[in-house]
Amino acid sequence: MLFLFILSGCAKSEPSAPPESPAPSPDEQLPAATSEGSSSSADACNNIFYPLALNNQWVYRFDVYEMDYSQSTLDSVASETAMTVSAVFADSAELALLDYDSGLVTQSTVRCQDQAIIDFPMTELKMVFVDLAGSLETEYISGLFMPSEKQLAESDWNMSWETQYAASGTINGSYEGETLTASLSRSPIKMKWQVLSTGETLEMKAGTFSDLVKINREISFEIPSLKATFQGNPLDIATTLTLNTDLWYAPRIGLIKQAVNSAQVKVLGIDFPISAWGYIELVSYQVGQ
Repeated sequence: MLFLFILSGCAKSEPSAPPESPAPSPDEQLPAATSEGSSSSADACNNIFYPLALNNQWVYRFDVYEMDYSQSTLDSVASETAMTVSAVFADSAELALLDYDSGLVTQSTVRCQDQAIIDFPMTELKMVFVDLAGSLETEYISGLFMPSEKQLAESDWNMSWETQYAASGTINGSYEGETLTASLSRSPIKMKWQVLSTGETLEMKAGTFSDLVKINREISFEIPSLKATFQGNPLDIATTLTLNTDLWYAPRIGLIKQAVNSAQVKVLGIDFPISAWGYIELVSYQVGQ
């Protein structure tokens, strides 16, 4: 079983299959982009892995695998999301996100500085856990989300860094038939990033990409109250949930793929693995050079 949730918003119902038609252009279904900001302001958000120039667009497919314990089968659920840069400013950019299943468009803000991404909306990150419903709001605290090309080069492409957020809300789900409810109130979320390799090649629906940079990211959630039932006994404990993922980026194009390596919770000092399978893959993109 899996949790599928968008960190900065409410979880939606189980998605239907993605549309077969080509991805919409920004003019067709997404709000028209504005031209606010000068060329220098556009440069501030022109990150090597998140090139946030006006009208740049990425369409991602989310493949999540859900375990049906009654049938002992692993079922796949897929959806697609389009992300378009709708405005750029001196130190920020606006992203319009189109959810193919609901048809809803939401706006998110990215904060930038000298081509480094300081705060990125966590709507980009579809994570994998166990049958989730609920809502979660996140607040940026400190650190970098993605360094600039200059910072990465200065570390000889062997850089590690951290980002910290705070989360409030609830995560409701189930695990092997048991109900789980996690409550958070400005609970710490810590991201640890590490560049693993450069020069990798992947063949995707969006094309064949070489010179990819592979980055590992570990996200830990401090959960002060996790209510569950174990062998018929109610529990209410503090715990830490950890998610480990690998991400592949193409310079000056963007995120190409994200894969979940593992997920686990710590209960009474003991780590317990959570079944977690899922991928994010680039389907198409429009990035000005």
